[in-house]
Amino acid sequence: MGIDVDISTQIRADPEVIWGLLEDTSTWSTWWRGCITAQTMDGQPAREGSRLEVVLQPKLQKFTFRPMVDLLTKNRTFSLTQRSLTLQTTTVWYLAEKPDRTLVNVQTVFNGLLPFAMSILQQRGTVQMSLKANLQGLRRAAERKVFD
Repeated sequence: MGIDVDISTQIRADPEVIWGLLEDTSTWSTWWRGCITAQTMDGQPAREGSRLEVVLQPKLQKFTFRPMVDLLTKNRTFSLTQRSLTLQTTTVWYLAEKPDRTLVNVQTVFNGLLPFAMSILQQRGTVQMSLKANLQGLRRAAERKVFD
């Protein structure tokens, strides 16, 4: 048993604009709440198989994650997986072009012992609020690029 959270929004921007913000990890701290830095371990643009280093500080404590890019389909899909002994987290961003906007969906799946405990403690809402804030930040950043 784990936690699966799925959030969507519509962004008034072309997929290329949104994709630029997802693909360029150096921009993540501008739209991802609690993200201090994000970069590929080799300093190259993100690609399938890339390892990232993401430093988050959602409250008082810093966390460093080193997920791997599982799938990268330009202007369409960006998938990351973080694995440890007690937790596997996969986050997938999906982009679907619509007339005058792009539908953006982010899905995060937590599996392992920690998510099982989190689900028992009813922590799904906390994860959902965090993803919603990240998606809203992405929307603001993309629409700023288009309308400013």
